[in-house]
Amino acid sequence: MRKSELERVQLLADVGLLTPSIIHDIRSYLTAIKGNAQIGEKLSNDPNSSGRFRKIVELVDRATDMIESFRKFYKGESEKERFVLADILNFAVSLLREKLAGIDIDIKGADVFIDGNKSLLTQVFINLLSNSADALLNSDKKIIRIWVEKIENKKSKLRIFVGDSGSGIPPKIRKKIFKPFFTTKDKGTGLGLFIVKRILERSGGRIKLLDKIEMKKIQKKENLNDLNTIFMVELSYGKGADSR
Repeated sequence: MRKSELERVQLLADVGLLTPSIIHDIRSYLTAIKGNAQIGEKLSNDPNSSGRFRKIVELVDRATDMIESFRKFYKGESEKERFVLADILNFAVSLLREKLAGIDIDIKGADVFIDGNKSLLTQVFINLLSNSADALLNSDKKIIRIWVEKIENKKSKLRIFVGDSGSGIPPKIRKKIFKPFFTTKDKGTGLGLFIVKRILERSGGRIKLLDKIEMKKIQKKENLNDLNTIFMVELSYGKGADSR
């Protein structure tokens, strides 16, 4: 193993050791934010302000759930539940609404039930949508498409495709994007897609960046010629988890 790889392994180990402490500190901040928002809601005489305070409380509760899910994920205790895929996709879009402003977003076929950790899988799609938004910053056409395919077999898989009309991912870095600490962003951590991959693998799924041949097949099949990057997320859905 090369020195650079050893350094990355050590850094990941250090991050793992720090995780419980970081989670504890973040929880403390969230508790303070929630408490102040609840006080603000009680003292406010303006319905609009009260609504904003309630939204802060709601988002803090979501963040707290996500942190708890990451804590259990870190300890190997991740819990599963049944939920509708469209719910977490719509929440991710809502959460990123400012970043996604001006982008043509379309979601199809997501009214299906899946089994998994709702908070962690929400984070998967927040990350993918955020990356797509970054890729579209300098694009004339700003398009994001999400669609779902069912693979009917013994394992009953769902394939969720997330594509955008950005400039695409250069061939020379395609094999690096899921590695920890690799980033092309000035302020990026290089952990986003690495964590996404880990979450999906522990959920019994996987993620793949489609190559040119796969892209052409999808573009022809779905009539999506404007897309230059497509990620495929594969997850299982349980028996009876049909469209609602």
